[in-house]
Amino acid sequence: MGRLQTIFYDSNNCRAETMGNESLVSPRIRLLETVTSAVRRFVDAQSQFWPPGNPPSELFHYTSPEGFIGIITSKTLWASDMLGLNDASEVEYPIAVVNEALEASGINIPGYAKERFGTQLLSNMFRIYQPYVTCFCENGDLLSQWRAYGGGGEGFSLGFRFSWLHALEQKFLRLQKVIYNRDQQIDLVLMFLVTASGAIAGEGWSEEEQRLFWQDAAASLTPWVIMFKNPAFEEEAEWRLVNTIPRNDLQFRRSGHRIVPYVEIPIGDLALGRVIRGPYFRGTEQRGAGIMLRSKCFISAQLEDSKIPLNR
Repeated sequence: MGRLQTIFYDSNNCRAETMGNESLVSPRIRLLETVTSAVRRFVDAQSQFWPPGNPPSELFHYTSPEGFIGIITSKTLWASDMLGLNDASEVEYPIAVVNEALEASGINIPGYAKERFGTQLLSNMFRIYQPYVTCFCENGDLLSQWRAYGGGGEGFSLGFRFSWLHALEQKFLRLQKVIYNRDQQIDLVLMFLVTASGAIAGEGWSEEEQRLFWQDAAASLTPWVIMFKNPAFEEEAEWRLVNTIPRNDLQFRRSGHRIVPYVEIPIGDLALGRVIRGPYFRGTEQRGAGIMLRSKCFISAQLEDSKIPLNR
């Protein structure tokens, strides 16, 4: 997450402000940074936790026919700004979970520090760290996904090999499994609060130092905001590929009335294991899609039809 931030953004100078010159940083600030770094490491470690059991061999990305043509011909996926997602609850729900756990924890956080923590969550969560995400599903032939993301059943489901997706960690792209169980979400936040409050205990911290600590602690929760989702969507069994570092190679696209920043993720020739055509393709020839896949060197991708009996 970088150094502690006293000012989030200077729009005139187009740069993030930090606590000051390295040579001028006081021992107290160095100590405070050491403490907050420990909290960030805890969050990071939990974000990389793999669930019990073996991971799936493939994860599927649903898209429209136009999206399929764009992905295959450009050999890139787009990871879009988290705040540019269509559903506002993607951010609102996990923040509500964090606040619920905070109120239920019984941990004594000074009011002024709790206020700074809340402000960071509600107003500035993605000002220090802007995540770019692309989404996948464990099931490559799911009716709700076809209707929502697969061109209403006329699109494609691209099956990416799990091993290829996981290897993108070397390119600062982390694969994270979405957590739907609310009890598990609350437990994780409670563990975070215990860790954070323990880290800040002692040392006679001033009010401003405690504000800075809890501000940075809230910002460190960004990976969990990405991982937590409403239990109502559990059927999706979603995973997310998340950019983990600042980017200077942003692209931009239109989505309705918004301009959405995104980053491009190059797709390797062996990344695709299967491509499934939507239910409305049943009984039609596969020639065009097959030629396109082969022409872009996706020779190992098996082209299949959806098994869902959906009629117009």
